Amino acid sequence: MVDAAPGGIPEEMLEHLGVTYVDEVIISHADRDHIAGLPGVLRGFEVGRVWINADPARSGPAWDAVRAAVRDAATSGRTVVRAEVGAGQEFVSPGGRLLIRVVAPLGADLLFGTGQSIDGGPKLNANGLSAVVGIFVDGECSVLLPGDAGLEAFTSLRDSNQDIRSRVLVFPHHGGRPGQADPVAFASLVAGLVEPEVVIFSVGRNRSGFPRADIVAAVKAARPSTYIGCTQLVEECGHEPAPVHLHELPAQGRRDSGACCLGSVEIDLDTPTRYLPLLGDHAMYVNSLAGSPICRR
Repeated sequence: MVDAAPGGIPEEMLEHLGVTYVDEVIISHADRDHIAGLPGVLRGFEVGRVWINADPARSGPAWDAVRAAVRDAATSGRTVVRAEVGAGQEFVSPGGRLLIRVVAPLGADLLFGTGQSIDGGPKLNANGLSAVVGIFVDGECSVLLPGDAGLEAFTSLRDSNQDIRSRVLVFPHHGGRPGQADPVAFASLVAGLVEPEVVIFSVGRNRSGFPRADIVAAVKAARPSTYIGCTQLVEECGHEPAPVHLHELPAQGRRDSGACCLGSVEIDLDTPTRYLPLLGDHAMYVNSLAGSPICRR
């Protein structure tokens, strides 16, 4: 499991899939929307190991709840906690078909930690040390999960000639502004390195400006054949819709508005080019919307 969002969807998804034991939980970084669901997962399921990069600057109720839940799971002996997520770590499924590989951040960068700067650059925050995780099936990367990795991470991957091409890219920063970097240049770099067939923007309907229209346009310019979808129908794409849910998987959009746009996505491991919901069904839904959906501009 990679990241644990708040709201109960991680637990609901595990229950839907019939999962009772989670071998590994990898937390990309310490932002609330990536970590606040971890206490619920630790309470409701057996977890073998949790991997997380420490962030001493964090505080607040959500982070306190995470630390308490992790401490309780570790001291009870139920779960092993590792306070480091960095390039080179790999997790292989029984049989070897599925491989989860961390490709960033570099181990040397982890030595600096949050609040420090590398070579006189800007001070690192949680995003600066966000893990970039690839999910490989039979040796090919099916999904790249970059969390909120920024320009520095992708520049480092480019300069070190890392091959991060993937069929599916969950776009970093939810399609929002990537720190101080130019959004268009950042989107062009990421799309050019990953060469995705499908780009998913994980967003909420009422989160204004996610995804940014200029980032979506830059992805389309860099990869014209790439299919683009958002997990929820954002406000800029149309009026409040009638309830529509394209697939049976649990999704936050079903709770928030009854409509999910693309919603949660399932990838068939036996046929990695097959997605549920079917992209054709999603395209029909988007084309039926009044207004000007961002992905069709």
